[in-house]
Amino acid sequence: MDKNAQFQVIRADSADQLNETLDAIRVSLLGSGRKISAVQMVTPVQCPISHKLIWSVLITHVPFHSLGE
Repeated sequence: MDKNAQFQVIRADSADQLNETLDAIRVSLLGSGRKISAVQMVTPVQCPISHKLIWSVLITHVPFHSLGE
């Protein structure tokens, strides 16, 4: 594991929302010299109020130089 790795958790209730959020994070990371190195989906849970499935995703990101660039 890269010692410069940072982690972020995002939550979404649809695939579209998840993709939009991931795209926004990618753009934001590019501006700060970082790149997503891993995305891990966590088992969804059902919201007790709306009954929608909520997806949690763990994102690992590292500086560009950590990936051999």
